[in-house]
Amino acid sequence: MNLCLVVAEESSAKAAEILRRYEGLDLTFEVRADYLADLGPDTAAFLRGVTDRPLIFTARLPGDGGRWTSGEAARTRAYERAAAAGFDYVDLEIGTFPDLDTGGRTRVIRSYHDMRGFPRDIREIYARASEDLQEIPKIAVTLSGPEETLRFLEWNSELRDGGSSPRIVTAMGRKGAFSRILGSRLGILHTYVSAPGRILLPGMVDLAAMTGRYRADRIDDRTTVFGLVEPASTYSPPDAEDPEGIPEALRPDSDAPRADTAPTAADSVLAPFVLDSEEEYRALREFFRIRRFFRAGPSPRERR
Repeated sequence: MNLCLVVAEESSAKAAEILRRYEGLDLTFEVRADYLADLGPDTAAFLRGVTDRPLIFTARLPGDGGRWTSGEAARTRAYERAAAAGFDYVDLEIGTFPDLDTGGRTRVIRSYHDMRGFPRDIREIYARASEDLQEIPKIAVTLSGPEETLRFLEWNSELRDGGSSPRIVTAMGRKGAFSRILGSRLGILHTYVSAPGRILLPGMVDLAAMTGRYRADRIDDRTTVFGLVEPASTYSPPDAEDPEGIPEALRPDSDAPRADTAPTAADSVLAPFVLDSEEEYRALREFFRIRRFFRAGPSPRERR
């Protein structure tokens, strides 16, 4: 799984600074045009000239968690300029810009965002996002309760069983961080990360944590997964171990070196989970093959 660094800056100069700063890493970059106050006719070409790394261009509407308010005609021009400048991808919502000229070089990511929850018609939504086989479906939903986590895992099990065609799936909200860290177990193309100190949404994890503490870009089927029951949880598994038992190299505040079993894989990871029911705990444990859980602090019963 690759990491996609979201570049959400208010000026093209600052966006270019981010691109240059992290160009040496194996990243895809998403340029959030809806944040750019100085977006103009030459902005896309300017940013494309800064890096050879894969670039995504998106101008997201407020209903999808964005800031774009300049109208659809201006959005159309912005996307056309990004394609003409050689951006690798444009992110377009389901049902929008069906006739956008991408020049045959720029690939479309066909996206859906639910900032409030997990829709019950998710399978129909995904089918619409997947209609064009040349486009990459992207679904971002919000998990606010254990029932939504269960449905999210059930649906992703179906996607995994259905094949390996490129897709992007993200769970937002405090309960959704696991979907970013363990995205390789979801079989997704990439997961979105923020620049350090630039968290845009609850559940987002910044680049430093993803590549350092979690090594998310190196997690694969050989990686041993441990779970950390976050303090925000209302349920703690009876067999969850005390935090003193967490291996030193996996502690969130540890700088201890970590040895890999293979040069291209992370040998183990301690992933955080907000748990609110026994059913949610068991489903997560089975889906991600979690060896055991640790408590981050006092159990919910002890806190009461």
